[in-house]
Amino acid sequence: MKKKNFLFLSALFLSSCGSKFPKAKISDLVTNPSATFLTDASNSYSVYGGYNCSCAHPGAHANFSVAGTYNVYAVTDGIVAQIEDCRTAGQNAKYNIVLAIAMSGSIPVLFEYSVEPFAGSSCSSGGVGFSEQILVKRGAEVKKGDLIARMVAVGSGAHIHFNLKADGATLCPEIFPTSVFAQTGALSSATCGGDTILANTFCHSVTSSEDPNRLK
Repeated sequence: MKKKNFLFLSALFLSSCGSKFPKAKISDLVTNPSATFLTDASNSYSVYGGYNCSCAHPGAHANFSVAGTYNVYAVTDGIVAQIEDCRTAGQNAKYNIVLAIAMSGSIPVLFEYSVEPFAGSSCSSGGVGFSEQILVKRGAEVKKGDLIARMVAVGSGAHIHFNLKADGATLCPEIFPTSVFAQTGALSSATCGGDTILANTFCHSVTSSEDPNRLK
């Protein structure tokens, strides 16, 4: 997302949420990370991603290898800043949920979920989209662990892309403790072009521009 789009999203958040702002500071989440991941530990998935991985992609993926219905949770307290119930992504469609989870000064810090079930082009003419899978409304306040969506994964490539956004930058979603990295099971080098992903991180390489600690 380019900076102008981020600024638009920030303005949209401010206009839709009125006087409601996240209570946390980003430094709180970095110092006291959330032990709640975005899906259940029992699900069959692996996590990979990062700007500097050989199959470079901002943020990270939770990749689901088995078709089925998966719960999607709020990873921490926040306010629903944006919902996009259907967006074309190549030959498949997806939906997006954005939570404002913290503040960096006067700047909202956003946690983005891009949910891609690999269910075909549901956004095309006559498509129904994914509104039935989205369980929250824009402007709603959510608590950590709240069920915010269900992903009905169809294809073997189904995944949830997730990242932080702040001040126009895409940041590593480094707001989880080591217990969550262990829970996700497979930060597999084979998943992403053979590059080794750093231990206990959702990014291949946490550069200064991607590091949420810079927002403290």
